[in-house]
Amino acid sequence: MGRSGILFISKSKGIFPLAKMLCGRFGYPEMSGTTKSGDALRRIIRDSRPRLVFFEAGFYDTATPYMIRRLREDMPALTVAVFSLGQCPADIELRFLFFGVERYISLHCGMADFIHGFKAILDGKKYVTRKLQKRMEELGEIPEPSMRESSREDKILVILANGKKIKEIAGLLEISERTVAHHRTGIFSRYQAANMAQMIRLAQNAGKIILNGYYCLT
Repeated sequence: MGRSGILFISKSKGIFPLAKMLCGRFGYPEMSGTTKSGDALRRIIRDSRPRLVFFEAGFYDTATPYMIRRLREDMPALTVAVFSLGQCPADIELRFLFFGVERYISLHCGMADFIHGFKAILDGKKYVTRKLQKRMEELGEIPEPSMRESSREDKILVILANGKKIKEIAGLLEISERTVAHHRTGIFSRYQAANMAQMIRLAQNAGKIILNGYYCLT
């Protein structure tokens, strides 16, 4: 697949035949799909150099917006679209826009809107579902949050993952418990995590931490 190709990224190989059929229907037969993630996915993108990448909204669970942002930071020329085949939580949909995604379609908004948006994106246009456009208009603007953790937040993330409590972390880093609690809240919010186990899993999915006997930064 050359620069004219289209790459679909999904947890399920079952959607690839449908995607290929739709791409062919609209005059774009050079389509491939992958279920790979992390470094393997980056290698596929670098080797294939697609002109357009379709990401399944739930590919990295709630960390998908963050992962797309990281991918686009590594590959600024990459054009990314997001598709959802079910009902994606409203805050996650908005998060895609917060992180620079300008192409988003959802089957939950109806087949007609999905197909219309799909073709528009294939034709090189920006497209966001009407439902999401309305939500954006209600907000008035799209805020641009910083996703780059500070050095202190990096340390707190790793220490939390290794089971330390707020008081212990405060002692280790020689900062107040209140400061640790503030950063902990920020980390949970960043990964949209409901509990510690989910935060660790999402941070691993995002490539931020790895388990090597104990959790450490990548």
